[in-house]
Amino acid sequence: MRHIALLAAFLLLSVYALAGPMNFVEHNFSVEMPSGWSTISPAPRDALLAVQSPGKTQKFLVFASKTQSLVHPDAGREVRNDTKDKMTKIGYKMDPDQDITLGGVPFVSFVAHLPSGGSAITVYTAKAGDQVYMLQAISMGSDAAGEAQLQAAVQSFKLLHPVDAPAAPSPLAHASGTMTFVRVFLGGMVIIAAVMLFRRLALTRRK
Repeated sequence: MRHIALLAAFLLLSVYALAGPMNFVEHNFSVEMPSGWSTISPAPRDALLAVQSPGKTQKFLVFASKTQSLVHPDAGREVRNDTKDKMTKIGYKMDPDQDITLGGVPFVSFVAHLPSGGSAITVYTAKAGDQVYMLQAISMGSDAAGEAQLQAAVQSFKLLHPVDAPAAPSPLAHASGTMTFVRVFLGGMVIIAAVMLFRRLALTRRK
């Protein structure tokens, strides 16, 4: 009996632990789960967080990965298009993209529906710094936009630390670059003129 009581207490503490901010330091973000939600087991592949409501009618998944901006400058769009392709192959129809801001970060969202009804999935994608984020809000039999707890989880997204925007080149740097180009261009013209003059003198001497 004592073991059963301890197990019940542990399960209650595990569920309670999901309520409140959950920090993912490696990926520089946090989200906050509604009280009473539990983890999905087994979790979907690559999901950093996968939780569901007590009745399992609502689910919230979070994915994040590091990217190289020089190689993938528009990694958010790449992830979004790849997700759409995979959903299309299993029969989902996508609504038009919508712009939304979560925690000061600009996201692009779209809703995916099955023609036969059933679950509706709202997908949010964004790139901030060297991180690409994807949130999935899933609601069985209804639009996720109308589920208060699910939307509260989505809206709780925020960065742990601000992401520095790339610094714009200063006017002095631009002017310096322009002057360097002018010098190289003029130097090249002088060399060409000297070569042409040398050839002309050589031809004159031959005559």
